[in-house]
Amino acid sequence: MELSTKAGLESKAPIQHYDPSSEEPFERTFDRAYSKEALYTVEDKPKLLKNLFDNLKDSGLFLINDYTLGNMDALGNKDVQKWLRQEPTQPYPVPSDVMENLLTDCGYILRVNEDITDQYVDMIARSWAGVGEVIESLTNHPEDQSDTIQRLVKEAEFWMLRSKIMKEGHLKAWRFLAYKPSEIK
Repeated sequence: MELSTKAGLESKAPIQHYDPSSEEPFERTFDRAYSKEALYTVEDKPKLLKNLFDNLKDSGLFLINDYTLGNMDALGNKDVQKWLRQEPTQPYPVPSDVMENLLTDCGYILRVNEDITDQYVDMIARSWAGVGEVIESLTNHPEDQSDTIQRLVKEAEFWMLRSKIMKEGHLKAWRFLAYKPSEIK
């Protein structure tokens, strides 16, 4: 919201947190909506998706980048179970075909429905490529950096686990571009 205000767009582009478990409706209608790696943490996806659909203007677009399961059997995988426990917010991931059905059941038309897992795995690898050098510089730092190193190692382990289950096909990164038609048929 700070960036919207700086650009003088606070009334045209309000940015605010929305609690999907809340009974409060959206304050206004909108032309576009974006969800970045957030829907997998929503338990009542149908309610939220319908609420978004109802508040999205005709011909509006809803872009979603999210984590999905490779299939429902993935929930039985020990590494997936570990990942679910490590997430900072309780996850409720579903397979991409379930998300597709949830979106189309609301009335959306999917313009994009694609697996972007390989891009995410590459991004994770690039992001953590220099972690060894960072840890080495922290180790050689004149002040004790052991807490920082421990946090860094823990975060790296979290991302490596996520990357591993993505490479194995248990977890996917998925992109949807949902369109709200002008006329509901």
